[in-house]
Amino acid sequence: MHVPCMATTTISLTTEAYRVLANLKRQGQSFSDVILENLRSKPRTCGELLAELEQDFEGAKLFNPERIEQVRSGRGHRSNRPPTAR
Repeated sequence: MHVPCMATTTISLTTEAYRVLANLKRQGQSFSDVILENLRSKPRTCGELLAELEQDFEGAKLFNPERIEQVRSGRGHRSNRPPTAR
């Protein structure tokens, strides 16, 4: 009889870290699933963060779309503000 099993490693967590993981854990998920899901899905840019937040809130627009377009269209341009003294 052969029982397939995955290799495991035991780690120590603070009580606070355990509580955070337990709060993120959904029914049917293992703690490993929670860790992998949260480590892999970290956005690398502000745009990715915004997209992820809007996805999490089922498409709700968190910011005024017109303002987002203004910001996007201004990228790559110098600011008109005077330089600050150091």
